Amino acid sequence: MHRSGTSALTRTLSLLGAQLPRNLLSANHGNLAGHWESEKLIALDDELLREAGGRMWDTTRSLGEGEVRGLKEGNGTSKIARALKEEFWREDGGEEEENELFVVKEPRIVRLLDGYIDALQSLDVDTRVVIPVRRPNEVAESLSKRNWWINHEYGLLLWMGYILDAEQKTRDFPRVFVSYDQLLLDWRSLASHIASTLDIAWPNSFDAIAEEVDTFITPDLRHNVVVVNSDNTEMEGEGNGNRTEPELVMWTKKLYEGAVRATEGNQTMLRRVADEARPWFDRMAMLADSYHDVVPLRPK
Repeated sequence: MHRSGTSALTRTLSLLGAQLPRNLLSANHGNLAGHWESEKLIALDDELLREAGGRMWDTTRSLGEGEVRGLKEGNGTSKIARALKEEFWREDGGEEEENELFVVKEPRIVRLLDGYIDALQSLDVDTRVVIPVRRPNEVAESLSKRNWWINHEYGLLLWMGYILDAEQKTRDFPRVFVSYDQLLLDWRSLASHIASTLDIAWPNSFDAIAEEVDTFITPDLRHNVVVVNSDNTEMEGEGNGNRTEPELVMWTKKLYEGAVRATEGNQTMLRRVADEARPWFDRMAMLADSYHDVVPLRPK
């Protein structure tokens, strides 16, 4: 999910030895420390989302069965596979070979996971999944500051859609949920947790990269902080002057609680809540997108 610490996490994993893409998106006002993601994949993902019913990265609803089928049966999967090879494969003696360990970060991938899964399987890639978790209100506030057309409620619904897709579509893969708070607090223990959970041996030692990691994993990475009260009133929708839709508060709270437990190693609650929340989310997302698609002057 956008604004969830994916850039800081990806940079850390790259310093530990995971290969980054060849064509990196430059740092900009949205992330002065760098995005560490592929410009080529961003452009491709935007193209594939437009082809899937005119979607954009901030469309809340997930791909429907027909759109997934179109992605798979069309040339979407082959385009993804080709782009991955161009970004991560190396030439060795005239032959193309994949790098032993590489990291693919691009938030839009979550909405196109069906195509990416097929593409990675066609390339015979042993895929492991890392899912960052950040407080939904912090994500919503950060989105609202970066993208003026996204209000707090829509930001929460968008967070909900991304976490639902990420959880439900990666169940068949080795995966680990990681806390943005933990990344900022102690990146070493988080990296050790990822390695042990996913059975990865980092090529570079912590000591070898510590100085560089410590220069960018700092508290000032967090520009939006939500104070949590005992009654969880931080879920009540600050930022737009109105009280958030009660059912959105309830499902967002439950999903976040499940995601926190998942970062602690127990994914049972998150799987259950995701399945329970999906019907409500799909109905709300359809209504929300109907309004959001006609916002005046919204960037296309």
